[in-house]
Amino acid sequence: SAAPAEPQAEQGSPLRRVTLEQAQEYISLRKAAASRIAAATLMCIYSPIALIMLAALSDSGAIALSENAAAGIGLAVILVIVALAVAIFIICGSRSKEYEFLDKEPFETEYGVTGMVNERKKEFKDTYLRYVVIGTVLCILSAVPLFVAMYLLADDVIYVAAVSLLLMIASIGCAAFVYGGTIQSAMDRLLE
Repeated sequence: SAAPAEPQAEQGSPLRRVTLEQAQEYISLRKAAASRIAAATLMCIYSPIALIMLAALSDSGAIALSENAAAGIGLAVILVIVALAVAIFIICGSRSKEYEFLDKEPFETEYGVTGMVNERKKEFKDTYLRYVVIGTVLCILSAVPLFVAMYLLADDVIYVAAVSLLLMIASIGCAAFVYGGTIQSAMDRLLE
């Protein structure tokens, strides 16, 4: 992997230069990280489902767990899931650390970088739009299970299950936003 170029004072430019190879590597790194970051986001949103389901099942007597035991298990599940998600975020961030300067300081690109990024962005346009549409539709529709439970005049456990399903659907929508947005923002960053 090529290290980011240092400022080129002898060429009259105080800015770092990003080569075509570095731009391609950066986009590849962000593309590889996109699915992991989306999965970690999904995990964070999923994390309270065990807590709220265990609490509802314990409260209703459907399972033989005290409310304290249900809360303890549910909170432990949240911590484990969030810890795994945070580990994924940290690993993904560390893999692109050498390109951190793209967020923090002005830079310029070598000849050919803008054309290559614009071409990749054009190729990704329909895919990005698809992820935005999927994310939007799922986030809007995530409330449907709750409305269905209300229509059925369901008991409390069914309402909690509907909220859990709401979280699952919304998390998939958020993951779609994050996946597409991670790739799109990498290309946008190089075009700044």
